[in-house]
Amino acid sequence: MASSSGGSAKERIVLARRPGFGSLGQKTMAVSNHYRVKFEPKVLYHYDVTIQSIGLKDSNKAIPKSLNREVMNEFIVQHIDKLGTVLPVYDGEKSLYTATTIPDLDVEVQLPESNGSGSRCKRRSFLVAVKKASEPDLRLLDRFLKGEVSTFPQEGIQALDIVLRELPSQKLVPAGRSFFSDIFGQHDLGGGIISWNGFYESIRVAQNGLLTLNLDITANAFIKPGSLEDFLSNSFRMDRTVLFEELTRGDACGDTARVKAKKLLKGIRIETNHSTKTKRKHRVSSLSDQPLQSLTFEMNGENISVCEYFSKTYNYKIRYPQLPAIDCGTRDKRTYFPIEVCSIVPGQNYTRKMNQSQKDALTKITCCMPQDRLQKTHQIAQDLISNSSRYLKEFGVMVNRNMTEVPARVLPPPKVLFQACKRIKAWSLINFDNMLYPNTINKFCNEFVRSCTNYGLVSRFECTEIQSTK
Repeated sequence: MASSSGGSAKERIVLARRPGFGSLGQKTMAVSNHYRVKFEPKVLYHYDVTIQSIGLKDSNKAIPKSLNREVMNEFIVQHIDKLGTVLPVYDGEKSLYTATTIPDLDVEVQLPESNGSGSRCKRRSFLVAVKKASEPDLRLLDRFLKGEVSTFPQEGIQALDIVLRELPSQKLVPAGRSFFSDIFGQHDLGGGIISWNGFYESIRVAQNGLLTLNLDITANAFIKPGSLEDFLSNSFRMDRTVLFEELTRGDACGDTARVKAKKLLKGIRIETNHSTKTKRKHRVSSLSDQPLQSLTFEMNGENISVCEYFSKTYNYKIRYPQLPAIDCGTRDKRTYFPIEVCSIVPGQNYTRKMNQSQKDALTKITCCMPQDRLQKTHQIAQDLISNSSRYLKEFGVMVNRNMTEVPARVLPPPKVLFQACKRIKAWSLINFDNMLYPNTINKFCNEFVRSCTNYGLVSRFECTEIQSTK
């Protein structure tokens, strides 16, 4: 890389140029999994978002990311009078973008809780503060793509990226820069986990002043939805009865089983179903050291056992009081649930280490023929562009529905040399297994010749008669 030594702002960095282009092989055109993106060179508006829960003792406690988008969706609905016809996009954390300016807002948002049957129950309140932070200028991005400026306009790229990610962020399960759903297909990986298919998405600056949307199919491991009992049974690869015996043992084997269960369950979101009125979601923090039948807590100035509390409050008799309890509370305030009333909330990314068979199964799912990969990727692109049309129109973004064509060359097959100088003229096969039938050996040789010919390793290859020695 070279540049002139002066300090003038008009001076540009000059990158080392490519010395030339290859010419070997037959020229052709290929398609890449990039879709050209065009945009209106205009100013966008970036706002900082702060969400606080009303009623918590610690008002500065961070709101779970999974709840942020739900709060902001209600914010748009409940305060549409202040937003007008503006259609914002949100990154799920701290940033909101609009195509036209909106006033700074500091409002309350009511978020109804679902009781699992479709009706609404207790409402939660949040304070949402929206304050203007910057004005990403897409005109700078346009000038950069034309080669008029050398400063990379990261803010503009980030804004367009969030515009293109808005709809899948609402409808699908995000994980990194990818989105997943069981609607794309799922496979059982064993051990209590499954794979969900999905796609990777990213906006990229390409050669020749192009801006493209890069898409590719992918898959990821998720915790298998269902009862918590089944998850533990599958993870331990034990029958439920045998597993429960392990978890209740008072020796070192029981301690080992409970420690493993704690590691598996920590951080998992569950839904409880012991109440006929409401189903609540919780995050597992640990597993109790004592069995349910030994756990007590204070209520109305008196000690009450967990088993007695469930019986009196919910008219529910715990089936496995000898098992440890699921703890969804904090160190200061424990919240216990029997394993039997807990189920796995769908769509939870599996972040723990997989065994080799699970890794191999996941890799096999994403391996497919180029034509199949092209068709799947292209279908995802068509659905994404169609379903995101409202947001694309709002921000003046246009995405080409066709994959980008790029020039390519089909290179001649390599020549296989022996000792770096001699062409291989013949192959020899030595069979050390007298149990093999001659037709099996002939079949292998013919298949070997066919494969070599298909890959261009040889232009003429004949399989001569095979002789065996005793």
